[in-house]
Amino acid sequence: MRIMVYLSILATLLVVYPITAQPAAQLSGKITDAVSGEPLPGANIRLVDTLLGAVTDLEGQFVLPAVPVGTHQVEISMIGYAAHTETLQVVSGEQARLTAALTPSPVHMGEMLIQADRAFSAASSRAVRQFDLQTRPSRTAHQMLQLAPGLIIAQHAGGGKAEQIFLRGFDADHGTDVAISVDGVPVNMVSHGHGQGYADLHFFIPEVVEQLDVKKGPYFAEFGNLATAGAIAYRTRDHLDGNTIHLEGGGFNTAEYTMLYQIPLADTRQSAYFAGKYYQTDGPVKRPQGLQRLNLFGKYHNHLSDRSTLTLTTSGFSSAWDASGQIPQRAVEQGLIDRWGAIDDLEGGTTGRQDFHVNFHVEEAGTSTFDLQAYLVSYQFKLFSNFTFFLDDPERGDTIEQTDDRQVTGINSRYSFFHNWGSYLARTSIGGGLRADNAAVGLWKS
Repeated sequence: MRIMVYLSILATLLVVYPITAQPAAQLSGKITDAVSGEPLPGANIRLVDTLLGAVTDLEGQFVLPAVPVGTHQVEISMIGYAAHTETLQVVSGEQARLTAALTPSPVHMGEMLIQADRAFSAASSRAVRQFDLQTRPSRTAHQMLQLAPGLIIAQHAGGGKAEQIFLRGFDADHGTDVAISVDGVPVNMVSHGHGQGYADLHFFIPEVVEQLDVKKGPYFAEFGNLATAGAIAYRTRDHLDGNTIHLEGGGFNTAEYTMLYQIPLADTRQSAYFAGKYYQTDGPVKRPQGLQRLNLFGKYHNHLSDRSTLTLTTSGFSSAWDASGQIPQRAVEQGLIDRWGAIDDLEGGTTGRQDFHVNFHVEEAGTSTFDLQAYLVSYQFKLFSNFTFFLDDPERGDTIEQTDDRQVTGINSRYSFFHNWGSYLARTSIGGGLRADNAAVGLWKS
C-alpha cells in the first residue's frame, strides 16, 4: 500500500512540473573594451534582483543557460572600467544575445603615507614568522629563503645540488658569502670540494622550521668570515602541534611523502618528536634525473628546571640524482638538441649528511642567559660535472668528479646580560666557538 502511495505522489509531480515550470531562455554575449575593441576576460555579468550571474572567458564570451522570460536589468562590471547597465527583453523559445563595450575608468585610491625611521647603517635583519612559513609553504629549506626581501635562489645541475644564493644583488654562489646555520650548527663547508662555503640545505625538513632569521650586510661579527653578504639562521620547533601524514604526487614521476609524529611522553616537561620525508622526481628533461632524497629528523627537549633546558637533536639525509647539465644555446638553435635535451647526460651525484648536537640553555630572572652547544657532523659528497663537453677529450668527454668526505666537530658558547650604562639600559654578549673539520677533498678527471 505504501509503495502505491509513493508512486501516486511521483506521478502527480511529473504531471504538475511541466505545468508549473517557469519558461526560460538562454542568454549569451560578448564584452569588449570600448577603446581597443579587445575582448575582456573576467568581466562580471549579473541580472539585477536575481541570483543569476556569469564571468566572461578569455574571449570575452559568457553564457547564462536558464534566464526567466521577461524584462531584466543586466549589470556589467570589471575593475578598471566604468560599470554598465542594459535593459534586456528575454522571450520564450528564443536565444537572447547581449553585446556591450566597457569604457576604461582609472581606479582612484586615497592617499597613503608610509613612514619609517632612518637607518643608521646599511645592515638589516628580518625574522620570518611561523605565520609566514605556514601561509607560504616551501618544498625545500632553500625555498624558504625567498621569504626574505632581496634574496633569490637558482638551481642548476639537478635537484640534488645546493642552490645558488643571490642576496642584495650579491652572487654568493652556493653559500660562499652567506653564513647559514640550523639551530646554531653551521651548514657551510669550508674548503669544500665544490667551492668554499658550500651550503646544502636539503639535509633537513622544512616542516620542522619554526623561525628563519635573515641578516643582510657584513656587520655581524658573531657569524664569522663567511657572512660577507649576510647570514641566515634557521630554528626548528621544540614540539609539534599535532601529527601529520602528507602524501603528494604529480607529473614527471614526482612524489613526496611526509610524516610528523609527536611522541607521547608522561612528563609534560619533556617533549620529543620524529619527522621523515621522502621525495623523488624525474624532472622535465628528456633523460630522467631520477632524483631521490630521504630525510629523517628527531628532537628531544627537556625542561630541567624553570630556568634551564636541555635539547638533543639528530638528523640524517641521503640523496642521489642524474643531471643533464648546461647546454649551449647554439646547439638548440641548430636543432641538435631541444631545450630539454643534453650534450652530456652523465652528470649528477650523491650526497649525505648526519648530524647530532646537544644544546644547554639557562637564564637568570631575565637579566642574563647562557648557552652551550656541542655538535658532530658527518658529511659525504660526490658530484660529476662537465662544463666544456668534449673540448679537451673528444673521445671520453671532459667530465670531472669532485668529492668531499669529512667529519666536523664543534662547540659554541654565549653569555648575554643586561646592565645599566649611565642612563641607558645596555645588553652585552660574550661568546666563542671552536670548529674542527677533518676533510678529504678530491678533484678527479673522470
